[in-house]
Amino acid sequence: MAAINWEQAIRQATQLGLAASTRRAEWFTAMRWRRRIEAVFSEVGLTFTQWLILEAARELIAERGDAVNQNEIAARVELDRSTVCQVMFRLQDKSLVSRDIDITGREMRIWLTSEAMQILDDYRERIDAVSTSRISAGLNDDNGP
Repeated sequence: MAAINWEQAIRQATQLGLAASTRRAEWFTAMRWRRRIEAVFSEVGLTFTQWLILEAARELIAERGDAVNQNEIAARVELDRSTVCQVMFRLQDKSLVSRDIDITGREMRIWLTSEAMQILDDYRERIDAVSTSRISAGLNDDNGP
């Protein structure tokens, strides 16, 4: 039977504990950030997921110079296509996206409305402020979300 190197075992256990603690702190920080984003957009009735999808659509449209499809948005935000589809229906009901079938008749092409662009532009500074100052403060806070 091989002898146990207790010093090495303790060092590895400590490293694993620190890694778990770091992951937990990162998760708490992400949850705080999400709640702050939700608070900002609650004024206009948008959820975090709706904002995330609108931002992704805006980025993709800017990159391509053309409408995008739901699959591209789903890939960008790493959400399931069915989730993005449901959110798109809600955003269309709020007149924040325009959806049309492409010329092949196989996929929906998505554009942001001017109202969506205005909301994203109007709230950009507040989101940036939440994302920079609050996140760095959250990294030093070991309390829960």
